[in-house]
Amino acid sequence: MKVLFIAHRVPFPPNKGDKIRSFHILQHLARQHDVHVAVPVDNDDDRESVNELSRRYPVTSQEISARRRAVTMMKRACGSQPLSPGNFWSTRLKSQIDELATRERFDALVVFSSSMAPYATDLNIPTKIIDFCDLDSAKFAQYADYTAAPKSWLCRIESRRLARYEKSLVASFDHILLISPEEKRLFEVNGYDDKVKIMSNGVTLPALATAFSPEIKMPNIVFTGVMDYLPNVDAVCWFVKQVWKNLRRTQPDLSFYIVGKNPVKAVQELHSPQENVFVTGFVQDVAPYLHSASAFVAPIRIARGMQTKILEAMAHGIPVVSSSGSAHGIGAAHAQELLIADTPEVFERHVSLLLHDKQFARQLRDNAVNFIRDKFDWDKNLAILDELLAQKKRPTIPV
Repeated sequence: MKVLFIAHRVPFPPNKGDKIRSFHILQHLARQHDVHVAVPVDNDDDRESVNELSRRYPVTSQEISARRRAVTMMKRACGSQPLSPGNFWSTRLKSQIDELATRERFDALVVFSSSMAPYATDLNIPTKIIDFCDLDSAKFAQYADYTAAPKSWLCRIESRRLARYEKSLVASFDHILLISPEEKRLFEVNGYDDKVKIMSNGVTLPALATAFSPEIKMPNIVFTGVMDYLPNVDAVCWFVKQVWKNLRRTQPDLSFYIVGKNPVKAVQELHSPQENVFVTGFVQDVAPYLHSASAFVAPIRIARGMQTKILEAMAHGIPVVSSSGSAHGIGAAHAQELLIADTPEVFERHVSLLLHDKQFARQLRDNAVNFIRDKFDWDKNLAILDELLAQKKRPTIPV
């Protein structure tokens, strides 16, 4: 089959949650089908990534300037449409995609992210699949709860607009994919339930051997993630301010590593060698930090969907202490695959337990690795794409 794959970000390199998922989807599709990729481009890194991706697949891309993005967002702000799709909109890219679809006569379309639906709803392609991954409407509702006015007002408005927009897309696609049963439960679309499917994430189990960096102090705990992303920023700021001082009072030699690119000012200000808090910024490889850690902490209060960072920590054999929302998103059980904490006192108690009870930490780690093998195999979880692409298109239900 000839498949058109439209993604909101260049699906390479697979170095953050959404790009990891889109990269594996693309790889999976390309094993059996001829795939053409269409993406917007933001910056120099994107341009380099497109060049690399073009060595493997045909790619249609279009740069969206900051000025053009701002104009589009201002127009949308004055109307009733959500802002998020406007952040990825390019009239030129839409024209290129339309021309490409007319010329190539694709058999199927796979769209990654609801924000890219405007490029695809009117395309005349027999089978149309969209991967929402997480529900952006629910994510903005959580942002509203954790930000101050007037930003919270804007987030709540965006949440309501996105909820209407997401539901409107069901009639334009043959299949809607969501990342977890919880996301599907939140996405109530009467009369279209058979269209909505779950496609979980996967994790690639790493080699256990890795080089340790002499710059890493031990013992330590670690958090990884892109550090200009609000849920990650909120998580580490809360942990350092609410948990870290009390934890160090009983564990004075313990270090905390915040590992990830683009740390915003609030995260940079957490860096304090005197307090054994280290903000690394971008690192070429997070594996040494994971393998040196006694525990991985995920105090993510703004938790949506599935936290890839937790799955990767588990895959590396690192015991995890997670917020209940993040643990629920991956289906892990307390004291079986990880430990759950939502208050400073419980976080402190659970991290201390992992530091002192090596036998329990080892059992938790072993359970977690088995959990990853059983539930988060990429090939097994992405097989639903093969099933959906093999189905004959059914008549569309009138709206």
